Amino acid sequence: MTIFKKFESDIIDLSYLLEASDNDSDFMLMMIKSFLKNNSAYLDELKVLYKIEDYSNLYSSVHKYRGSVVIIGIPTLSNLLIEVEQKSLAKQCCSDKLIKEIEEIGNKAANELEFFIASEKIE
Repeated sequence: MTIFKKFESDIIDLSYLLEASDNDSDFMLMMIKSFLKNNSAYLDELKVLYKIEDYSNLYSSVHKYRGSVVIIGIPTLSNLLIEVEQKSLAKQCCSDKLIKEIEEIGNKAANELEFFIASEKIE
């Protein structure tokens, strides 16, 4: 049994990652660490591109981030990122509220995963 089956969250559902990894804890940890390593950079880039209204690069950045979010299993964040993707393709501006919500959920997910890894002493 993988240690990650013990993980509980109201915003993260690791079931896709569990299935895709065939319950391989090492693979899961590698994917989670990749998300944690890149999360802040994706969020920072998203905020900058949003602010300067660079819709083409915003779409690309959000699309890459969403791939990571889907693998980890953060459906609420994925749905918000889809909204940004759609607005970017239409060259429409998002709201400050939407960008802030994405940042909050992304950071909350990262904090929960980091706490779980630390509390379970996973390396």
